[in-house]
Amino acid sequence: MTKGIDMTPTQHKAAAETLLADLTSTTRNQFTDQRILAMTTHAVLAQTAGTGSHYTSADALLAEAELPGRAPSVTQFRIAHTHALLADRA
Repeated sequence: MTKGIDMTPTQHKAAAETLLADLTSTTRNQFTDQRILAMTTHAVLAQTAGTGSHYTSADALLAEAELPGRAPSVTQFRIAHTHALLADRA
């Protein structure tokens, strides 16, 4: 799965589907609020036009929060999620 800045709505959909599969997997019993917010933010971004300042902000904040070795706060994911909700729709 490609993660990073400048993901397309299609890539965000794939990321959300992967995270959803992890969440529903019987082998994963710990799922943090951050991962749930990442999943829902990817899902929202998958439904957008993929353009505009809110899309760009959500994409960048999400990419930064998902960097390996990061321990981002729930607040950082909520800000990204809010930008995603405000992004232009497809």
